[in-house]
Amino acid sequence: VFFETEEGFLFKKPVQIVESKDNQLEIRGDLKEGDRIAVGALSTIKEGDRAPEKGERKK
Repeated sequence: VFFETEEGFLFKKPVQIVESKDNQLEIRGDLKEGDRIAVGALSTIKEGDRAPEKGERKK
């Protein structure tokens, strides 16, 4: 997944998919409660990209 740093940039963090059900994933990795991660079209994200504002979509 891509996680958002406090400065608002996106970087990769490896995770393991524990369970997949319907449209939801349970993941395990070096993440903590409250971390923001990117979901959706991850192929359009590059490491170091600025994270979009909440609700904003990358063009």
